[in-house]
Amino acid sequence: MDLVRSLSEDDLLIAERVLLGLKLPLEHPVAFLTEEERLARVDAVWGKYASTHTSVDSFVARKHADKLREDERDRRRQAGVA
Repeated sequence: MDLVRSLSEDDLLIAERVLLGLKLPLEHPVAFLTEEERLARVDAVWGKYASTHTSVDSFVARKHADKLREDERDRRRQAGVA
């Protein structure tokens, strides 16, 4: 939770959009939030995965594996193998 609380407003906005499966616009404005709004967003982002009980290293490893699978899928599509 401390990591999420330490995110900048820009990073918090990115985390929210990623967790909700939304695409980021090419240029997104910095959100100016009240402290209450900011803490509500922090709680929402943190709460999304509060029950997963996973380490950061484990999460990063899974994301890396996902990225490798996506890259391989994209290479196959481009080569026409699909």
